[in-house]
Amino acid sequence: MASTETSSPTTAPESGPKILIIGAGLGGLALAILLEKAGADFLVLERSPAVRNVGTALSLAPNVQPLFEQLGLLEELKAISKPAVTARIFSDTLQEIHTMNVEQYGDICGYHTLFTTRPDLYNLLLSHVSPDKILSGKRVLSIKQNDVGVSVHCADGSDYHGDVLVGCDGAHSSVRQSLYRQLHEEGRLPSADDEDQRVYYMSVLGITGPMDPKKYPSVAESHSRGDVITSQTKPNSRRTFTVLGDRICWSVGVQMESTAFEHNEPFKSSEWMGSESSKAIEESWMALEMSIGGTLGDLVAATDPEAISKVYFEEKLYTTWYHNRVVLMGDAAHKMLPNAGLGAVNAILDAVILANALFEMREPSSSNIQGAFKEYYTERYPRAQADFHTSKQTAQIISGQTWKERLARFVVFKLLPDFTHGYLYAKSLSYRPQASFLPLVEKRGSGPLVAQKPSKRYEEELAKKEEKKASAAMI
Repeated sequence: MASTETSSPTTAPESGPKILIIGAGLGGLALAILLEKAGADFLVLERSPAVRNVGTALSLAPNVQPLFEQLGLLEELKAISKPAVTARIFSDTLQEIHTMNVEQYGDICGYHTLFTTRPDLYNLLLSHVSPDKILSGKRVLSIKQNDVGVSVHCADGSDYHGDVLVGCDGAHSSVRQSLYRQLHEEGRLPSADDEDQRVYYMSVLGITGPMDPKKYPSVAESHSRGDVITSQTKPNSRRTFTVLGDRICWSVGVQMESTAFEHNEPFKSSEWMGSESSKAIEESWMALEMSIGGTLGDLVAATDPEAISKVYFEEKLYTTWYHNRVVLMGDAAHKMLPNAGLGAVNAILDAVILANALFEMREPSSSNIQGAFKEYYTERYPRAQADFHTSKQTAQIISGQTWKERLARFVVFKLLPDFTHGYLYAKSLSYRPQASFLPLVEKRGSGPLVAQKPSKRYEEELAKKEEKKASAAMI
């Protein structure tokens, strides 16, 4: 576990800011791409010695697609994805409970929700970060910061210095833990942030190899088919999503009694890989029929055992996101339950708003850094808070097994009018921020769009370029 001290580098930076990114997950890579576009000096330190291509289906809502288009990555994203058309909810007897038409929102916001896999998206982002900007096998042991800068010391004996440190190292962030330890010792950590994360679900998940379209016709469709099987009598739910390559992303989850994560030995590793993970699936579950065809056992058998993961899903919304020169983003700041597909989206949204705030800094002084962090927090915290609650409510409605959750499921899927579903969903899609230091992509769709704060620095730089062009034309 990393430690934080207030002593740090003793010489002021010659130029800056230099930004240390701890964690090369989806959020860290997105931030790296943005900083590279902004011309910033940065370095990514990743704890793992090698890329771990694990995970299952991942949805990217229209909220982040204008940013991908602005970065020139939208077509690459579409090339590894399938658009979502409908989301279907089934009972454990495979009776259809509800179907949500998500295709219609493409006209409203100009983009369709896309389904890909986490490994595929990770590889896409990784391919757009200069290899010399990412160092693997860098487990951070200690962090030191003061008014001059911030430095980290790694387990391999190496040290790195910068002006800003961004902790995007996941739900069990060592950066957050070290930062909070310091604040706790100083009596400045809010009591809510001192509480443990809570575990609500355990899931085993994976991605099959190519499946036979004759047995699974939906894999050959041009769009992604997303099915959720919820149970009124069994303590599990099943999910499948079709993705490119005739593959099926699957998961089976179990609701758990809310449990403090840090105090339970079995939860110390939130993700277990390989053959041990498949053993977590009870034998009786293997015969469960799937709405996509076949049984759960068929999907497990079609999956490489080393690509199966056992994951404990915890949640926690932290209120302290920054202190001095250290700032948190992604799961390190707000760990959401995965049912609404908002975790990766929020990490990418964090990345663009933080990059915008850092770009505005003229000099990496402590006051400027604090101002940038405050601006980032002010915009992102309320929206992350809303999505945190949406994720929790979605998990309860889809996977919950208490009588209250079953009642809520009945009300939402049977009594709530379709236009109410549509209104709430469309409203959430109006927030589609872009990088303020790049030419903006024009608004798409007929629906509303939250206005974006312009960059004063970018506008000044454009004005200077125009002045130079005008001067050159007069010569």
